[in-house]
Amino acid sequence: AEPAAPTVPSVAATALVVTAGAGADLEAGTAPVMSKRAMKRKARQEASKARKKQRKRERNGQGDFKMFAVDDPVDVKYTIHRSLRHAHPYRFDYTAVAKRRWFGRTILDVYCKEFLAYSKEYFKKAIETGRITVNGEPVDTSYVLKNGDSLKHSVHRHEPPVSAAPVSVSHEDDGVVVVSKPASLPMHPCGRYRHNSLLYILGKDRKQGLYMVHRLDRLTSGLVLLCKTPQKASELASQIRSNKVTKVYLARVLGRFPDGDENVKRAERTRAWR
Repeated sequence: AEPAAPTVPSVAATALVVTAGAGADLEAGTAPVMSKRAMKRKARQEASKARKKQRKRERNGQGDFKMFAVDDPVDVKYTIHRSLRHAHPYRFDYTAVAKRRWFGRTILDVYCKEFLAYSKEYFKKAIETGRITVNGEPVDTSYVLKNGDSLKHSVHRHEPPVSAAPVSVSHEDDGVVVVSKPASLPMHPCGRYRHNSLLYILGKDRKQGLYMVHRLDRLTSGLVLLCKTPQKASELASQIRSNKVTKVYLARVLGRFPDGDENVKRAERTRAWR
């Protein structure tokens, strides 16, 4: 999917339940207060829906992981230069189906406010030159989106380089592959990265589709569990969800770390975190 507008982390707030006494009047314009019984009923319904969706994903061999398709029509090519892996530029189509919140808005307004990877001038020219189409046909910038519209944005992708450090295999058997992921390498296609992701690099080297069981952040290096079959991936994912798997994170620091146990009470806000 095409990169969407970045989200700002929010701080979890404690919900307060206000119960109005007999004869109490609610302020005009405020939302109706939900009783504790109604809140519990709604929570049970949502939990039941989540369990049904999870069982359906497990029956389909999907679980909480994604599979890399080795039969991708794009030929993946790399060049190693100065310890960096450069993916060769390639043509790519971003596709999307009009969401409800897009209905009644012009296509130019949707692209400018929903997708921030390009400027308004770029999107305007892309629509006018036919690189952005609706239902396979070119449209004007004033076209109003409606239910059922299918959008396509054709681009020439140039991905940022990543570390060229080798992805070494630490363990492999009939069902599991354990690899050491270098820092700067995303696990799967996301944002500006596609070919320069762990699954694509392994897919090209091994000619084999692999199932993800868990993730590491792009800037984090470490061991990653990958499975060869959906059944094995579902089994390991279930163990992780049940807290039967222990993860250990190691960090290197500059200087001398304080002796003894230290608790971090306040995380410092940084530009990257914001």
